Amino acid sequence: MIITISREFGSGGRDISRALAAHYDVPLYDQNMLSEIGIDESYDIDRINQYDEAPRWMIRSRTVRGLTNSNIDNIAMKEFDFLREKARVKESFIVLGHCGESILKEYDPISIFVNASMDLRIERTMQEFELDEKEAYALTKKTDRNRKTYHNYYCDNKWDDSRYYDLCIEFSTLGVDETIDFLIDFIDHCIEARK
Repeated sequence: MIITISREFGSGGRDISRALAAHYDVPLYDQNMLSEIGIDESYDIDRINQYDEAPRWMIRSRTVRGLTNSNIDNIAMKEFDFLREKARVKESFIVLGHCGESILKEYDPISIFVNASMDLRIERTMQEFELDEKEAYALTKKTDRNRKTYHNYYCDNKWDDSRYYDLCIEFSTLGVDETIDFLIDFIDHCIEARK
């Protein structure tokens, strides 16, 4: 069982993915993936984290004969290879972001896109990061833009195009607990149908 979750910033995707990972007792790969691929405390993790799911800097990077000087490309390729290897050996897991639905499509993941109203996303961002409304709005728009740019650079499909997901769900409609319950029912049905 592989579940991929893409999400708008502030939409509850992280909370949902954690709850699903706990329910199914499977690993969740998100920001922890850097340590999973062997990047440990001997590196400046905060500095390396800036490249995780970051849009590629076209002006400051180049690729020649398959080799690149882009740290963003190198981190992305390591993460993609890590996920493909986990899928190849038939490990069950959930991946949050990281182009999961696209790079793992040959393994037939259950792919979910989580969105929410802008008002709810701003409210959640204000609470989580202790920002005012204007700052929360700016962070939400910037993070969505970065995720979209990152995803669309590495994938053929577009980040928020519903045709490439098994389910797109509006978090604001049901709230946290009911959304999770709904997704568990949906995932269980998908697993049964794919047997």
